[in-house]
Amino acid sequence: MEENKMEQEQLKNEIIELLKSTKREGMPALITHLEEKGFFTSPASTKWHGNYPGGLAEHSYSLYKMFLDRCNEFNLINDKSFGVDTIRTENIIIISLLHDACKVGAYLVDRNLIRYNKSMPPGHATISLGRVKEFIQLEPIE
Repeated sequence: MEENKMEQEQLKNEIIELLKSTKREGMPALITHLEEKGFFTSPASTKWHGNYPGGLAEHSYSLYKMFLDRCNEFNLINDKSFGVDTIRTENIIIISLLHDACKVGAYLVDRNLIRYNKSMPPGHATISLGRVKEFIQLEPIE
């Protein structure tokens, strides 16, 4: 149990450092918001991936690692050959770590039962974008 709390704290610190590394104006306020609203303790779903307290942060970090690995594998970071905005590491951090910002507070945990908070409005991507844009300016690629 104590080891799990230590791992969760390490994961939280890693995510916070990654978000800070983007140097986006408003990021400190967004990080505070995520901490206060339960990003690091929220589940990611009711019965699928990350359906346990802390699952949202773990799922988001896993997505970050996978996205970064794929972008490196295909040499997509800072590649201008597509003639569009190039993807940078900070874009990968923001896209992956904040893609489920809408899920903060979306689930109620009662003992071992996780259920959807019916007071949350639908619109997964739109809600996530809206919440993040309250704090930082997003680039078109994000």
